[in-house]
Amino acid sequence: FAIQHLYEDDDSPVGNSLYTVTATFTADSGGSSSSTVEARVLNVAPEITELTLNGVVVLDADGSIGSVTVEEGETVTLGLDFFDPSFADTHTVVIHWGDGNSSTVDIPEIDPGPPCTDPDETQCPPGPTALRTVNSTHVYIVPADTTFTIEITVTDDNSGVDSANAGITILNVNDSPNSAIDVDPADNEVQEGAATGTLA
Repeated sequence: FAIQHLYEDDDSPVGNSLYTVTATFTADSGGSSSSTVEARVLNVAPEITELTLNGVVVLDADGSIGSVTVEEGETVTLGLDFFDPSFADTHTVVIHWGDGNSSTVDIPEIDPGPPCTDPDETQCPPGPTALRTVNSTHVYIVPADTTFTIEITVTDDNSGVDSANAGITILNVNDSPNSAIDVDPADNEVQEGAATGTLA
């Protein structure tokens, strides 16, 4: 016979836990014997599956990387999907926006719901998905048209990590208009309190 068991998480902060599994066999006569084996559980790092900027997909499962262009002062919304098979893992998402600012989002563990009571686990209701979603916003102000690289890092509580980046171009729209005084060289003499010229 075979018995299956799912390790939801490893307890080690470095993602390498060792568990002792003990199996005890008991006969109808009351006699029993036991056997032990060690099971090493390795952490599975999170995997970024999709990245969007203002709804535009700039990174997908195929690894394609794109960019977007927005005007300064416009709210930029970053959407991030990542997968981790462990519901018990917590995660920290750090977003470096490229202009010296950063955002940090802490993702708690997922409640797996009530345990399945079916011994064969064939009639269990569907549980929650292991896909996590993060949304964060930022506003850029630039002195001139500027292209930034946004860097995203996802780290779980067992030191597993994944990262991604995307480009964004910010268009400057708030420059003050330039003014100059054009004076006719022939009119270079004026009286006190009077002025000549054209303001453009």
